[in-house]
Amino acid sequence: MNQYSNRRLADITAVTRGFYAGWDAQAYAECLRRFELDERKTPAQLSSGMQVKYALALALSHRAELLILDEPTSGLDPVSREELLELLLGLGRKGITVLFSTHITSDLERCADDILYIRRGRVGAKQSLRAFTEGYRTVCYPEGTLTGAQQALLIGPRLEKQGMRALIRAQDAPAFDPAMLSPAGLETVVVHLEKEDD
Repeated sequence: MNQYSNRRLADITAVTRGFYAGWDAQAYAECLRRFELDERKTPAQLSSGMQVKYALALALSHRAELLILDEPTSGLDPVSREELLELLLGLGRKGITVLFSTHITSDLERCADDILYIRRGRVGAKQSLRAFTEGYRTVCYPEGTLTGAQQALLIGPRLEKQGMRALIRAQDAPAFDPAMLSPAGLETVVVHLEKEDD
């Protein structure tokens, strides 16, 4: 939309509409109302969140079944981010597939069913979000208290305010005191995996 940043939304829509034989004017009008978009404005006059909503309005008006979004919530304030995630969840419930890339793991935890985790240019995991996180546990321990065998199982140890924190594979949990273990959230898994080979 950068090349049209100073054109009115109405003008951009008129051009876009011409590319789609199945353009749904009623759906577009509904999106304008729902997203509180003013067609007299230009993209340059819209916030980042409103620009994303306008792009979604265009996509939904030609009955797109797949949306591919790159960092859709990046730079948004918490309220706008929550609104956009809620919108994406609603689209998913209507049968629209939403594929988006993001570094904001909380967004994925909020609305993703499946993830494709790319690490150092290679696919590190491709599975349901739940299966991915359930494959790990977090272990917290005072420095110097683990055996050599336990230390060999640690993934990406990091300093904590009190002691250390690391990731382990769920299958290795029996090697540790259960009091040291807790479930691992997506951000914890990613942070420790990224540190694994440092």
